[in-house]
This record gives sequence, structure tokens and C-alpha cells, in this order.
Amino acid sequence: MIRRSFLLAAVAAGATLGQTLVGPANNSVHTASIVNFGWNVAPGPGERFQMKVFNTTTGVLELALEFPGYVNSEAYTFRSGNYRVETRICRLLCVNGATSVFSVVNRTAPPPAPRDVVCSQQSENGQNRLDCQWTESEEADFYFARAVQDEAGPGRGALTVAGQQTGRNGVSLLVPNGPLSFVVQGCTGDVCGPQSAPIALYPNSGDPKVPVLSSPLAGSSFDSGAAAPAVLFAWNRIAGDPGDGRVLYRLFVQDFSRNAPAFDVYTANNYHAGYLNPAARYDAVVIAYPNPKAFFPPPIGAPVQGPPSAFIVRGKIPNAPVFVSPGFGSFPGTQYPLDRISWTPIPDDRGETLSVRRYQYRLTESDGTVAASGVTDRTFALVPVFPANVVPVLGDSRRYSAILRACATGFTCVPDSDVGWGPWTTAPGSEGAHGDFSIDKTLRLGQP
Repeated sequence: MIRRSFLLAAVAAGATLGQTLVGPANNSVHTASIVNFGWNVAPGPGERFQMKVFNTTTGVLELALEFPGYVNSEAYTFRSGNYRVETRICRLLCVNGATSVFSVVNRTAPPPAPRDVVCSQQSENGQNRLDCQWTESEEADFYFARAVQDEAGPGRGALTVAGQQTGRNGVSLLVPNGPLSFVVQGCTGDVCGPQSAPIALYPNSGDPKVPVLSSPLAGSSFDSGAAAPAVLFAWNRIAGDPGDGRVLYRLFVQDFSRNAPAFDVYTANNYHAGYLNPAARYDAVVIAYPNPKAFFPPPIGAPVQGPPSAFIVRGKIPNAPVFVSPGFGSFPGTQYPLDRISWTPIPDDRGETLSVRRYQYRLTESDGTVAASGVTDRTFALVPVFPANVVPVLGDSRRYSAILRACATGFTCVPDSDVGWGPWTTAPGSEGAHGDFSIDKTLRLGQP
């Protein structure tokens, strides 16, 4: 779990081959979840910094990070175990920086439910603000605080519409209109305790003006155990959005373990599940767009972006890639006759994404016609978005689905055989995500 993540200006620039870790101290033992990572010099111009943390108790890579800029301090929350942290400095090649081993020993008993929870509702510039406090618990290292709407999620289940991980005994949240419940629970890196009794509220001052990601909670960790991480993303509808599809939300997620996009989806709903690579930190942002495909004038005139939110995931490496761009559900303009499709790599168990691995892609039109296919060792391809025998005219629109599969390490895979290949992203049991987008000549390049 992430406790917090912050950037500090470098105190030195230039060559960083003399990098040393200043924390955690070698052979140190931590009796709380929070572990501070620090090093004496940040990456210089043109350099990248990599940090990996291995759980030597389980042999699992717990966290992989890559920083392209001046970062020399990070803090994260860890479960009990023995760990080794490795750092590397990279230009064209990577060289070893520093290593350290440490242990974390957390309290194993779940913290009790927070007591004396009280909430008040305020109007902040026409938005609902919820202020909640509770009695601090010595057994908890941090708290998960959530505002939940019943029957608003997939399958009419409960949906977190606002939330925060906090080290304090209080939060302030911007929440949407309508009935909701506030709950809070205390946690350590190993376990969370029971939730507090829900407080029923009905804020009606106004929906938040920007979309704020509320699930997964900012600063939290999602542990899928033996499964590939499939995370539920949720956020509030913005002020003026009646939920009829006239506002389109873009969920863009960046993989901080390789400093590259993880996935990009467009949806009229407020949730989406996508398979992610474990041991990675992700930064997510939600942007609300006026839907140019809507039959009625959209209620907002310009895109509205919410604040970035960071989280990490644990679990099993997925067996198929995740399609990244064009964004799922998007309808970008195109530079006829080719467009670029891209997807995520599948890392090995050390989080390395540069291993020799082959990917096969297949681009299919809505009528089942295969528009493009191929095999590549890269994570992108240039494909024709209109058939060679078709001359697109103004207003011509074609819908595509892109499916992917990856070749297992150690196999030599060929297109006309299934030997060594993992499942296609649309196959039963696949742990990847396929692409679905339209190419529309009436839309300018850069629109959703």
C-alpha cells in the first residue's frame, strides 16, 4: 500500500554513479507499515532511476518503479516480511546503484473499528463537502475512509463515490448528490479491521466540478492474491452530468514501473475493470469530455480533468497483454491510411519488460473482416485503418476490435500455430484486455 508519494528537488546533478541508499538502513527492522526510501543523489539529465523491492520471504517482486526525473525520496506501506531493495541508474544501459535489506514486523491483530465517528456536510463553492472525524487508534497505521452509494455500481452493487487513505483521524471529501453512507476502518500493512457503523447522509448542495477517482483509494494497494489484478475503477459524475451519455469520461492510467501508459478507456459509466501488471505503481486520472456523438447538446463545453491518484497492485502476472491505444471506446481522427495501435508488455518475474517476447495482433472490423494482423517483438504496430480497396469519404466511420496474445518466454511462436502462445485477449480465461474503437473521418485528430 502506498502511504504517500512525493517529489523532492535534487541536491546534486550530473553523474549519479556514486548513488547510495540513505533509507531504509541496511538490516533495519520496521515495526510499523510505513517504510521510507531515500537515496543521496537523484537522476541527472538524461538519466532514469529504477527501484525494485523483492520480498525475500516469498521470493516475489513487491514493487518496481522507474523515475525519469529528479526524485530522491518515496514512502510506501509494506506487509510483514523480509525485503531487499535494489536501485539502478540508466542511460543507454543500466548500472547497479545500491542495495539494502530490511524487515517489516506489523501487528497481526486487526485494528478495532474506529469509534466516535461524526460527519458534517458543507457547501464548498456549490459542491458537497463531507467533513468526518473519529477517535484515533494506536493499533492502526492508517485508515480507509469511504463514501458509498448503494446500488450505484456494477450489478447494482455498492459503489465508492469518494474515498481517501489517510494517516490522520479525519478526512474532507467532495461527494456527489444523493443518498450515501460514510464508513471508515483502521489498517496495518497486513490487515484491516472492521468498518465503523455507517453514517447515512443525503448531500444536495451540488455534484463535484471535476471527476475524482475514488476506487481504488488514492495511496492504497490492491492485492489480488493468486489472480491477475483486475481493479474496479470508480469516480463521481461531475456537476451538470445527468448520466444520459452526453458526458464521456476518459480514464487514463500510467504505469510507473516502466513510465508508460497502462490503459486508456472512454466510457459513459463511472467504472471500468482492467487487468494490470503486479508489483507496479499506477497513476490514474479521469477527464470528462462533452460527447460529440451524443444526440443532444452536451451539458459541459470543455474537457474537465480531475486530480491524479496513485495506487499499487499485487498479484499474478497476466497471461495476455492489455490494449492501450487508441483508447477503448474512443473514436479518434486518423492520418489515413495508417494508424498506430499499442499495448502493454508482459514482464518477467523480476519486472523486466525488455525480455525477448513476441506479440501477435489482429484488427477486425465490425462485420468480422480482418483488417490487419501481424507478429512483432515491439509493443506497437502501424496498421491500415481502412481497407486498401476502399477510399474513405467525409463522414465514413469504421469500428474496429483489436485482439492480442503473447508468446511465452522460451518458445519460438509462429502466427499459424497456437504452440507457445498465450490466450487471445477475448478468449475465456484471458487476463488481458482487447481494444475497441472507431475511426471517424468527421472528427479532428486529438478528439476522443
